[in-house]
Amino acid sequence: MRATFGLNLALILILSALTVSPSRAYEMLGLFSYNFSNINPKPTLYSGTKNEIGYTFLGRIDLGPGLLESGFQFIPTSISTQQAFGELKTTGSYWILPLMYRYVFFPPFFSVAAGVDYAVVGSTNLSVSGNQVAGLTSGYQSHFGVQASLEANQDLGENLSLVLDLRYRQGLATAISFNNVGSHYNFFIIGLGIQKHLE
Repeated sequence: MRATFGLNLALILILSALTVSPSRAYEMLGLFSYNFSNINPKPTLYSGTKNEIGYTFLGRIDLGPGLLESGFQFIPTSISTQQAFGELKTTGSYWILPLMYRYVFFPPFFSVAAGVDYAVVGSTNLSVSGNQVAGLTSGYQSHFGVQASLEANQDLGENLSLVLDLRYRQGLATAISFNNVGSHYNFFIIGLGIQKHLE
């Protein structure tokens, strides 16, 4: 139910951004991102996580003082533990639905944002020593989180901008469970992409 509500809210905001009003400015942003993951607390026999490349699509609506921002982020993940029977690796992904307020403090170059999100579990699988295992749960769980973002923009002309987005995402509840021990999943995200400004 929570995942459906978050997805519906994100879709409403994106569709609103696509319907241009003469009295309000809109922005559309697409990014490729490199995601540095951190899991806390670390599972028993933890051996490592793998940083992955994901992508983000955001729509923004000008509120006057600041912008309302929403959309989705796709973040693939993997965690490995070293068991007696070999390396156990769980691989999966999250579709993260943020809702944030952005303030441009040095227009048009720099802005900051903060807000909440909901992470929906995507595809998952388990493998032992490289061999996929069927019939076992991966331990991934949908959960709420918070985000903060610092963004730099460079005008390219034709209402286009090059965007560098530095973002930290903190999980607020159990994101993955190993041996009945829950862990939070946090990400430091570096994104690079293009923004389109619509009047």
